[in-house]
Amino acid sequence: EPRPFAKILAIEDVREFYHLFDVEPHDYWRTHYRFDRAGDERPKRIGRAMVQNLIINVIAPFLFVYDELRGAGDVEHRRSLRLLEALPPEKNKIVRGWERLGVEPDSAYRTQGLLQLKNEYCDQHRCLQCSIGCSILHDSPTILREPGMISWPNPVAPQNEPVLWTS
Repeated sequence: EPRPFAKILAIEDVREFYHLFDVEPHDYWRTHYRFDRAGDERPKRIGRAMVQNLIINVIAPFLFVYDELRGAGDVEHRRSLRLLEALPPEKNKIVRGWERLGVEPDSAYRTQGLLQLKNEYCDQHRCLQCSIGCSILHDSPTILREPGMISWPNPVAPQNEPVLWTS
């Protein structure tokens, strides 16, 4: 049987990862959630959302670096990016903040980009170096700023509730 790394490299379709991670835990884990305490026996499987998180946060970055080190292909042909494009958008606090601003990501590729924008621009208070930040500042006459917080009125939210990200 091929080793896990070889299996990952051989996968061409994101759906194959769901099969790769469809595994049975060791008997011990059928009755344990913690090391020190046994509980009721329940079936335990890696869920679809967890597989997607593993692809987004482990497999895609690993494949990206692997391809980079091998000098394999243009960015458009990278497996890692195709995987991210094939996955649904992530659901988390940061993505919800972008959605409140009217940004509707259609894939994990897009949500990864939004997370990077927030890390590189919003968290660093580099709004004027970001076209999205400039647009928000231009359209919003009132900007509230405190250390570690960016907030602006959100016309889409109920009662002009501010969009808020803490860093």
